[in-house]
Amino acid sequence: MLVGGLLVAAAGIIAAPQLAGGVREVEDAYRLASLGIIINSLFAARLFAMQARDIRRWNVVRVAQPLFYAVGVAMMLVLGDVSVRGVAIALVASTSLQFIVLGLLSLKLSTETDGLSPARSVEVDVNLARQSAGDSPDHVSQGVYGMRYSAAAVPTVLAAQYDKIALSRLVSSPEVGFYAVGSTVALLVAPFSAAIANVVFPRASKRELGWRERRTVETKTIVHVCAVSLLVSAALCASAPLAVPFFFGSAFTASVPVVWALAAVMVARSVSQVAGALIRARGLPGAAAVAQITGLVLGAALMLPAVSSVGLLGAAVALGIGESVTLAILLISLGRMQRSDRRLSVVVDA
Repeated sequence: MLVGGLLVAAAGIIAAPQLAGGVREVEDAYRLASLGIIINSLFAARLFAMQARDIRRWNVVRVAQPLFYAVGVAMMLVLGDVSVRGVAIALVASTSLQFIVLGLLSLKLSTETDGLSPARSVEVDVNLARQSAGDSPDHVSQGVYGMRYSAAAVPTVLAAQYDKIALSRLVSSPEVGFYAVGSTVALLVAPFSAAIANVVFPRASKRELGWRERRTVETKTIVHVCAVSLLVSAALCASAPLAVPFFFGSAFTASVPVVWALAAVMVARSVSQVAGALIRARGLPGAAAVAQITGLVLGAALMLPAVSSVGLLGAAVALGIGESVTLAILLISLGRMQRSDRRLSVVVDA
């Protein structure tokens, strides 16, 4: 994590002047964000280890960062001194405070674990040893799994940002602002799907799950995330004409069509996020990586011709095609895995 974080942060610092377009304040913001990458690489592993140990405490830690960030932005609003540099400082500071909360909760959890009865302590140690030993035939090392996971995670992060990066070079600054606000509102569906993915991942990762139980968990999860995403997206579309001018000002009324254009795209992305988590839970992050990379490359390739032909909303078209392809590949892969499980079970029973 630290090696990767240092490499990405160094690339961000070096590229800051070009990305900022000569604006010193924006350049400083890019460098501050790069510092945040290093901080994240130091403590993110402990954060997600908490997910496996205590999901309640993990949720508290996850909520801490956006709360601290909101407080920082609110303070700038009260002081009347909102700036890009200030927002970047709030981002880095909130991330650092989140990890302080993580440390305190981890210490408390360790204290509770130390207080277990001797029999319970032995049971915990045995379970941890079994997981570390990897007694299943499909076990791979953390390093190999991490490399395959990164192959999917990095394109996923890029897929959430490349449309705005491309637009910053293709359309005017006000249009980029309209699109950024519209995509921010449309993306509010993501926390709901992320919550489902984060909760189902540990359960779906259990090796002792039978193929029928695993298929039931996966199918129900996909259905649930589809329903939740559609409901939230519909609510966002219905409220956008009033909510966007209220929260961002009447100057951003032009962002409302962007919310509508991106609604279905964000539903597809939400389902993809959960489907990818289910595939990774099977120990096959490489299969998720294929889908994410394919969708990213296709969407990026279509961005220029789509924006040139349709204008600002062309970015939503290109993004939507990329997300749809990603989702299709993930669902097809998951379906094949389920059928393979069933065939293998029949052979074993025979």
